[in-house]
Amino acid sequence: MGGWTASAVAASVALFLVAGVCEVGGGWLVWQACREVRDEGIKESSKSERERDHLSAVVSASASSRASLPRLASHASFFRTLLILTPQGKPWWWALVGSLILVLYGFVPCAQPIADFGRLYAAYGGFFVALSVAWARAFDGFKPDIGDFIGCAIALIGAGVIVFYPRQGGGVEPGSSAVFPKLASGA
Repeated sequence: MGGWTASAVAASVALFLVAGVCEVGGGWLVWQACREVRDEGIKESSKSERERDHLSAVVSASASSRASLPRLASHASFFRTLLILTPQGKPWWWALVGSLILVLYGFVPCAQPIADFGRLYAAYGGFFVALSVAWARAFDGFKPDIGDFIGCAIALIGAGVIVFYPRQGGGVEPGSSAVFPKLASGA
């Protein structure tokens, strides 16, 4: 049985990086559309809070009319839910593009020369941790501290142990990669 070759290691690391960029990047696009509140979003959020306060006042004012209270309260709940679900940041299509990238992310690990799903995803977790911090620094102005760097190092060391721990076949399963079967077999 073949083990890890230089080309299989390079392909595996590249696939971990592609998967990470797809997952973190796709998730970030969805986040930007649905959750991120910048200057305009803060103004809109304040406006939404005023609207909710007004709606609460309407519900309170109608308390004397017991028949209309349940109806208005259910409308208030509906509008509160609608306000939470309304995109607050970038245009809606950012969420759509992010979602499509996340679907692509689901297929990237299938190209890995590692046959065991659990081992593959556990190792990928280390890359995900480090790429998340790097992405936040590059695109959101996040300033990692020493704890972030130590955590990333531990996660990446853990990924290396999971993948390269000496076991029969060297951790790579010959022919298991749907995309790179020759790399997986060491040919």
